[in-house]
Amino acid sequence: MTPELNRETSLKMKRSWCISMRIALEVKNKWSIVDDTMIAPARSHPQYAAWRRCNLLVCSWIFKSVNSSIAQSIIHLDQATDVWEDLKRRFSHHDAQKISSLQSEIYGLKQGTMSVNDYYTRCRTLWEEMNSTRPFPVCRCDPKCSCDLIDQIRKERDTDQVIRFLHGLNDDYSNLKSNVLVLDPLPEANAVQHSQNIPDEVVAAFHSYNGKRSGNSNKGAKCTYCGMNGHTIDKCYKKHGFPPGWISGFKSKGKQGAVMSNNAVENSGNSGNASTVDQLQKLISLLQAQAGQSSGTNATAAVSLVPSFNSENSETEGKYSATYINSTFLCESTWILDSGATDHIVCSLDYFDNYRVVRGAEVNLPTGNSVVVNHVGNVSLNKELCLKDALHIPSFKFNIISVSKLLQDTCNKLIFLSNQCLIQDMLGTRTGIAKQRNGLYLLLEPPRRQDVMHSFAVHCNNSEVWHQRLGHFPINKMHLLSDIKFSAAKTLACDVCHLAKHKRSPFPLSTTSSKNCFDLIHADIWGPFQICSLQGDRYFLSLVDDHSRYTWLHLMRNKSETRQFIKKFHAMVFTQFGTLIKTFRTDNGPEFSMTEFFT
Repeated sequence: MTPELNRETSLKMKRSWCISMRIALEVKNKWSIVDDTMIAPARSHPQYAAWRRCNLLVCSWIFKSVNSSIAQSIIHLDQATDVWEDLKRRFSHHDAQKISSLQSEIYGLKQGTMSVNDYYTRCRTLWEEMNSTRPFPVCRCDPKCSCDLIDQIRKERDTDQVIRFLHGLNDDYSNLKSNVLVLDPLPEANAVQHSQNIPDEVVAAFHSYNGKRSGNSNKGAKCTYCGMNGHTIDKCYKKHGFPPGWISGFKSKGKQGAVMSNNAVENSGNSGNASTVDQLQKLISLLQAQAGQSSGTNATAAVSLVPSFNSENSETEGKYSATYINSTFLCESTWILDSGATDHIVCSLDYFDNYRVVRGAEVNLPTGNSVVVNHVGNVSLNKELCLKDALHIPSFKFNIISVSKLLQDTCNKLIFLSNQCLIQDMLGTRTGIAKQRNGLYLLLEPPRRQDVMHSFAVHCNNSEVWHQRLGHFPINKMHLLSDIKFSAAKTLACDVCHLAKHKRSPFPLSTTSSKNCFDLIHADIWGPFQICSLQGDRYFLSLVDDHSRYTWLHLMRNKSETRQFIKKFHAMVFTQFGTLIKTFRTDNGPEFSMTEFFT
């Protein structure tokens, strides 16, 4: 936060820090924690942890924006509300001396050499500083009263600001000040400031126009510089210089003005009078705009509004001269949602998925004319939206989507908002969106042309892709397909094809487990091998203990040797471990048929 708050900071900078900090907290949606609008929940409340985290975050921001010495004095405070109240009691001084100083500066402020904008900015700064030092009272009635006393106080303070602003303007704006002060009610200060922001030549023309009507307004005034009567020091020619065309020796202002006006006429003909009239018309238009921006009441200014007519523009005067009502650029890729259209209209055949030729079909336009329909077909906007029986009219420069026909042909709903239109299906899923631009709802994602879509087609010779596209066509038959070249199709291994050829489903996973060794023995035979061992063995018998996962392998030449090895294994277990095998689990093959032995 800049500037940093410390003890040496001026009152104005402290107030700026307070405003800046409040804006920053409101932007982060955290001001409700500081002004105690969001009450701290109980510790047992489920939202207490989230509130606690936001509270500490605000405290850390405040500690970062103040001086380290001030931060040390408030770091022990646990809640952001207590931190803010402590800083407010410490640095928020509303003493009478400061109020007296501000009032003196406000009442003594003059425009002087400043421009009107700079003068208004300075006045506005002092007014806001006074409002923060002496804020508006707050109604403490319980229940709150319905009177408008606070609004009346605020209105009177605004009126005082307008009067002080006009009082500080230079004497060049004396006539304009008198015109504003007769308005009832008075306009706001910023409106008065805009009315003062006019060219100097317009002000001079207004003064000369009023001078012809009311005579010399400075009659009786005495200049403190030259000692002559009839003007003040602000308009003393001996101090500020004589105007162009001044002839010395004439003491009468009327004669001097007549000679100057005659010289102006001789030099430029009637251009001076026309310039004065133009300047006066500019001033009148500014005052008319000011009267229209004020309060909308029957306020009248002390200025006579003189209309002007130009014979050259008499034929077009008072007529609307705009050439285009809608400035939106419309082209073939523009799709407009229209609630007044009865059918969809497409300007190009490239958007159609399919179409047919029609004869004698016409569409009536609002102008009374009619256009011929050449084709009728379907257009896909996207995967979810399809325009049925759309009309093809080549003379149109853009495309129209009929709202009524779209709702009739599809199970969609349209939600019109101020800046967009949402197209949703019956489940609420968004299928399209249109943005409002210059009064038209334009589809954001228009369909692409069919020829553009065809350009994205890619030739593929991958045997695996075509095997899957054709529904897992037999791999050994794929070479019979014409116009498709394959590479290494014979070596393709498809897991889906292997699983689809299984005669039975896989066994479910077993959830049982034995507690001791040799409670359960799994037995299975694998073979025959294509290549036999050195001893001529082509099979092997695997015996797996379910508890320890210990495995025994026995090589065999034939499956008939299985019974012999099982009996030897049973005797070995009894001899070596002193226990008996409780359960043998096999796949019920005939080689394991040993009913007498197992019983």
